[in-house]
Amino acid sequence: MVKMVPVTVEALPEYTGLDGENADNYYKACQRNALLSSEIITPFRTALKEHTGYDDENRPDGEVEVPCDIGDFRFRMKVTPTAKRPGYKDVFEDVYFYLSTRLDEYKASERPVGVWTIEDEPYVSAEDILAMMNKMKRRIKSKGVKIEITDPELPAGNGSMVLPLGADTSELTEGNAGRYLEARSMAERYAGFISGFEEELLGFTGYGNDHPPEQAEHMFRHIGRHIFHVASVPYESTCYGKIIAGLNAKPGKKKVETGGDLVLVTKGIEIPRLKMYKARQREGEHLIRLKGLLKRMDKLMEDKTDTKVRQKPILHYPIV
Repeated sequence: MVKMVPVTVEALPEYTGLDGENADNYYKACQRNALLSSEIITPFRTALKEHTGYDDENRPDGEVEVPCDIGDFRFRMKVTPTAKRPGYKDVFEDVYFYLSTRLDEYKASERPVGVWTIEDEPYVSAEDILAMMNKMKRRIKSKGVKIEITDPELPAGNGSMVLPLGADTSELTEGNAGRYLEARSMAERYAGFISGFEEELLGFTGYGNDHPPEQAEHMFRHIGRHIFHVASVPYESTCYGKIIAGLNAKPGKKKVETGGDLVLVTKGIEIPRLKMYKARQREGEHLIRLKGLLKRMDKLMEDKTDTKVRQKPILHYPIV
């Protein structure tokens, strides 16, 4: 048996700047936010989701809304069946691997299926590659449900609240519902303080996504009785969705050139960037240079990759 221990947590003043008092309150906000989440918010939200009767193994046929009335409180859960599909990165890598393999086979004189020789160069069907991409995008990897909870209006916020540590806060009772809403309101205030403190602290590094460092840089800052360590680590971020769109996006009504290369080729549209494909028609299909397509995919990868900076988690040492 767990003995109940009532603990009072208090609200914090608004964030006002990087000084010792705010560093103390940042530490308190992080600790209290974690406590509210683990002991009040997460257990109650889990119970609300279980109340719907749906999960990844028991999915509804379509979107449904399940209400839950607890005393004067009404919660609404929107349950949506989901299908996890391959990401654009998976599609890009699978297509690139397929094309590279066909090129290697062609160079080895293996006469790969789906590759034609035109003027001593390997060609592939633009229609075939588009169909491959679309099939990959439709492929389902797993099925599940997404449950979104709409809470009643949160209270304006009290100066403090009592956490009954050790009590079962997952029971769908009116007392737990009120306490959950109090905790949500308090957590939002803590989160606002944390965000303000961290945003200003990160600003002192001098780095951001618009100005990433060339290599990992470290900043230590002593504020009041606390030490903060921020590592600014550059990393490459590739927008694979834009890469795929560069090949299979439908052309705009006013700007045809915004369409994906392969779509434009299959429509017989001629613009300067498509010359690299040296497109040919054969039996209703549009054939393009295999090497040209791989080169274009390499260029799209280069153009759609940016250097960004990762600065979290912030290491925090309360030296008290």
